Amino acid sequence: MPSKVVVSGVVLVILAAFIVFIVEFFVPVSMKYDMNAFCRKAIIKMETEGGLSAEAKAELIEKMTNRGFKNITVTGSAYAKYGEEMNLHVEADAEFNRLISLFGRASSVHRMVYDKTFIARKVVN
Repeated sequence: MPSKVVVSGVVLVILAAFIVFIVEFFVPVSMKYDMNAFCRKAIIKMETEGGLSAEAKAELIEKMTNRGFKNITVTGSAYAKYGEEMNLHVEADAEFNRLISLFGRASSVHRMVYDKTFIARKVVN
């Protein structure tokens, strides 16, 4: 009977570690999704304003910093006439503290890149 308690305890610890590992697997996916959402909003603003303004760039960097990104670089077309190509290139580092073994954790850094080329167009709401 005492062996069942020990085995059940070990199985529960392994199951808990596995659940934590699975949950931590989706954190980078969530951060990349948020980065893409922030950049899409910046693209819409670029289309309506005709380029990447300093305010839009600062707003994008602020949103990404608040989300937890570091070493953010944003480059984009400063000015384009309607019908010309524009580009938005964003790079950022995301740092995670991940489970690497049953009781071990290690910090890892992922470089995330968003690079889109699009046509400047007039957006009417």
